[in-house]
Amino acid sequence: MKIRAIEQKDNRQMGALIQQVLIEHEVPKEGTAYSDPFLFSLYEYYRDINRAKYFVIVDENENVLGGCGYGPVLNCEAHICEIQKMYFYPQTRGKGMGVSMMQNVLEEAKNDHYSLCYIETMPQMQTAQRLYKNFGFEYIDEPIGDTGHPTCSVFMTLSL
Repeated sequence: MKIRAIEQKDNRQMGALIQQVLIEHEVPKEGTAYSDPFLFSLYEYYRDINRAKYFVIVDENENVLGGCGYGPVLNCEAHICEIQKMYFYPQTRGKGMGVSMMQNVLEEAKNDHYSLCYIETMPQMQTAQRLYKNFGFEYIDEPIGDTGHPTCSVFMTLSL
């Protein structure tokens, strides 16, 4: 298992993984990552945004097992980033991959001079929320900026 920057060849696998996890959790298709126009072109999307990166965890055969990224939040202060699209296949959960990925993403965000990380998620994604809380994320009452995901109703932040 290794964490690396997303490559163009990962686009299809990562897009399908995200949709599968959202269906698993019965998340609405509209107003969430499921319907993002760039869902199957994450490599190009993150490549073209300043101070944004996306990472995948792959096995020894380069099969994508999960991913997570970060980037600026629209209509928001420049020191705030959003942790974006953290998803893993069900069979890979509980093996420390989420912890490794979050450590990597937070370190990279700090290196990109962000001082506050923002996450929004869905109430039914309890395992993800536990991971975020274990890293020190705290719940807030209102969303920050414009993420394009109005269906998300759980908001959290972490000072770096």
